[in-house]
Amino acid sequence: MRVLATARWRLGDPVFRPAKMESSKRRVLLTPEAVEAFMTWRVAQRADRLRAGSAWRTSLPAVRPGHEGELIEFADQVFTDPIGRPVHQRQVERAHARVCRLAGVQLVRPHDLRHSFATLMLTIGVTPKVVAEMLGHSSVNLTLTLYSHVLPHMQREAVEKLSQLLSPGSPDLERNNLDRPPS
Repeated sequence: MRVLATARWRLGDPVFRPAKMESSKRRVLLTPEAVEAFMTWRVAQRADRLRAGSAWRTSLPAVRPGHEGELIEFADQVFTDPIGRPVHQRQVERAHARVCRLAGVQLVRPHDLRHSFATLMLTIGVTPKVVAEMLGHSSVNLTLTLYSHVLPHMQREAVEKLSQLLSPGSPDLERNNLDRPPS
């Protein structure tokens, strides 16, 4: 999947803007489960398009003051309503709340899922550089600043792994000949 732009709704219109930083434009690898979900969504979207026929939209005239009548293009959107219009952020928020309620988990804002993702990735040992790239952060420093609360336990784990590696009889130590002085 590629991230190229952001969408916001302003006074009744979808407004698409290119990603603000070059690093924000990125390719994001997805889990097989996420790919399957997107493929299922795409099939449903194609069915919607066939049902909608000529009512299917890839553009709309703007209604915002000062922009009335300007054509807003949005062909090839991933998330659309049954007639092809971009899904409004309130629809996403309502669907997200419904899923949280059904799953019996605490409701958080959809945007907070980015933070959950980053925290989980760092917790399982993904390097901050990779997490920064996946989130589209301009630098790893931003990621480290935002998620520094995750790092203390990572340091403990790293020290424990180093201790295991350096302990006498460690298979890794023997395999790498780390217990012998350089010749």
